[in-house]
Amino acid sequence: MQIHVQLLWMVMMLGLLPQQASKPDFYIESWKKGDRQIQEGKVLIELNKDKPKHEVVIKDSTGWDRFNLSFFPGRAPSPSTDITQWGIELVNLYEEKDINLLKPTNDPEQDYFAAEDYVWVLYPTENPPDTYVPLSMKRVVKIEEFYCLISVESYRLNPQKKKVFDFIKVCIEFKNQYKGD
Repeated sequence: MQIHVQLLWMVMMLGLLPQQASKPDFYIESWKKGDRQIQEGKVLIELNKDKPKHEVVIKDSTGWDRFNLSFFPGRAPSPSTDITQWGIELVNLYEEKDINLLKPTNDPEQDYFAAEDYVWVLYPTENPPDTYVPLSMKRVVKIEEFYCLISVESYRLNPQKKKVFDFIKVCIEFKNQYKGD
């Protein structure tokens, strides 16, 4: 038994075993600070051209309807109805009703934008411009004292039209603790 353990240790040290490559999560902190927690849960949403929008009410840790989670399409210029991205908003139903909590700032005069500012946008590429997060990367947003995890489970782009979605399946998970899963 000891020989097998030593042999396994040597193989690991030499790097002969396959290593699991895990992508780091894209983590930001929302502009909204406080001590509110959430009722933990998971929402799986499927969107397509026929069902391009979806809304879900999310409860806080006391069981009150507190937040509205909404998905909406970003479309190509008119007259096209092609969906070129999806946006996600989480807004408080009672405070700052029109301000997305999935952003690092709520500054209306902001004049520089980086990927952190677009964590709420699902843009159809793995090598996006600097202002977008790769589609397959898990996004983690700390809001007050809870976390919103956004993962794209699957999607299909239209084969005839570059960067146009046929469908997307997104998992949103709410947690009160996050350890980098």
